[in-house]
Amino acid sequence: MSDATSPDPPDTQAYVPSAEEILRMRAASKEELAAVDQMILRECWPRFQKVAKIVGLTFKEFGRRYEHLPFALLQARMENLEESGLVEIAGDVWLMGQSEIRLATDRPR
Repeated sequence: MSDATSPDPPDTQAYVPSAEEILRMRAASKEELAAVDQMILRECWPRFQKVAKIVGLTFKEFGRRYEHLPFALLQARMENLEESGLVEIAGDVWLMGQSEIRLATDRPR
């Protein structure tokens, strides 16, 4: 049972990247960003899947290839892919367990 003084469960609090993580994300090269985008797109399907699943599927490769970049870059790039019209997102990617992502049905080629 929860009361007003209990902290929200982790799944209901959106992750907020730290200032240091944001600086590291901004330092990523265009080539690195494009490669991360491809990692994400490779795991997306035309039907919705949990953002947490896509992060989990890309986690190991991302960590191995880009140990200097924060994992929050995955979610930041998902937002960018949505802005580019390549994916559709239902919910807030920063709440991984409560949001979903899929390839856009009318995505640009």
